[in-house]
Amino acid sequence: MPEVEKGLDHHTNVVAMTDGNQPTATRRLPHYIRNNTAAIISEWEEFARTLMPSADGLTPYALRDHISQILEFVTSDMASYQTPSEQKEKSHGGKKPIHPVTAAQTHAALRFAGGFDIGQMTSEYRALRASVLKLWSNMGPAFDAEDIADMIRFNESIDQELAESVNFYTERVAQSREMVVRNT
Repeated sequence: MPEVEKGLDHHTNVVAMTDGNQPTATRRLPHYIRNNTAAIISEWEEFARTLMPSADGLTPYALRDHISQILEFVTSDMASYQTPSEQKEKSHGGKKPIHPVTAAQTHAALRFAGGFDIGQMTSEYRALRASVLKLWSNMGPAFDAEDIADMIRFNESIDQELAESVNFYTERVAQSREMVVRNT
């Protein structure tokens, strides 16, 4: 009979199980992301460097800006308890940010200021999602039901960050247009 791994909060949706012999906590996606952030960011950065001309000349620090904080939000969000109604609200874009300014919004502001277009910025999230899932899936064996649940939570969290970035970016574009119209 499987038992819950000691030390895990029973209020989380991400529950690491053992079959008595082989712990799987290290396979859980949030754990993998936390322990492999550098490899994930490196993989993602390879893609981000291709976003020319905007990425041309950016230092690695400037290019990576808030990716670590975005991944931190994702893992925290995945590990937090959510009811089915909260999950539905989130999947419909109804979850409000906890902080007044999020890493996703700051990322959007910096990309806007750096001349990235919205397609480039959103493609960064696509690349981040692909990097995480590709590297994680390379761990082997076949996915189980908990892995599928992890992927659903991961996608919800990435989508929330993406929506916050797009909304913030769009607001900045609208503000810029208003300033141009007022000054003409």
